[in-house]
Amino acid sequence: MTIRKAAVLGFLGLATAIGCAGSETERAVDSDAGADCNPNDAVTCLCASGDPGIKVCATDGSKFGSCVCQDAGPGTCGDTRCSSAETCRTCPKDCGVCPKCASAPTCTGAEGVPSSTTPRLDLYVADKPYKEFPKSDGGVPSFSNQGCDDAQLRIRLEKVKTYKGGSELYCVINATDGKTSEVAITPKTKALKDGETYSFAPDVGLFWGQKDLKATSSNLTITYNCVRVKSDAFAAVLKAAGDASAQAGGYAGPYGWAFGIGSIGANIAAAAIQASSGDEQVLNAQQTIDASGLIDLTNNRSWEVRKSQDGGFGGFSWDWDLTIQTWGCADGSTAPN
Repeated sequence: MTIRKAAVLGFLGLATAIGCAGSETERAVDSDAGADCNPNDAVTCLCASGDPGIKVCATDGSKFGSCVCQDAGPGTCGDTRCSSAETCRTCPKDCGVCPKCASAPTCTGAEGVPSSTTPRLDLYVADKPYKEFPKSDGGVPSFSNQGCDDAQLRIRLEKVKTYKGGSELYCVINATDGKTSEVAITPKTKALKDGETYSFAPDVGLFWGQKDLKATSSNLTITYNCVRVKSDAFAAVLKAAGDASAQAGGYAGPYGWAFGIGSIGANIAAAAIQASSGDEQVLNAQQTIDASGLIDLTNNRSWEVRKSQDGGFGGFSWDWDLTIQTWGCADGSTAPN
């Protein structure tokens, strides 16, 4: 049935406002697609969602255009329509089940800290061989990321052990993938004795994925700094990091900060370390994890960062070991790898 122009101006204005994106996803169900028509006349059509739409005759009168469908809004999970605000993870009822990544856990319930981990021996950082480390043949594992989207990760400092040089201590750790960066400052430990281990609570020491599981596709560089408490500088350390973070506009957590710029995290960490004057910076190490191995890190992995130094006569001798824990997930990819 032909509808005169005056009767449809309001709908056409709305169609113009929302653009033609709807016509790419909603298809008309009528018999006028190829009919001759009067230029700029309009007819009703039925969208795939079941809602009415409208299409307009071409200016040369040759045919009607595609059906323009009004955007139905964000929708509600369970309404059988996968809206722009829904994904296969947030609403599989409407959007379908996410494709599987064979090399990683699914992302449902993947945020929580795992109860156990498997060591990634190739990621161990040490200045000499230690008999306490698991034996390794020195080889690098081969990884298969075929059919997987980006790794979505969380990484934290799980615990610290002072083999020698037991002390009250805290750590400042920053990580960057070149695009974004994060910083974490742990609370001070108790005064540790030689050979004693201190485990951090699950909600602290998180230096990657503080806000949520974080999609990561580039090489990840991590810098570790741990400080021996000798003064009351810790409050100044937190304040310096917090002030610098506020100026940079980053996300702030209880003991951590996340930024949308890759270089900011290093600046925040530097400000914190500078404010630690009066305490003694002891452990410093850095490592870069290749992007090819990130999917594997979703599978509850761990590694150690161990450094030591003989202070000589009258100096401070120490041997400290950090255990890093990582977990996450990855969805299957719909694009070819």
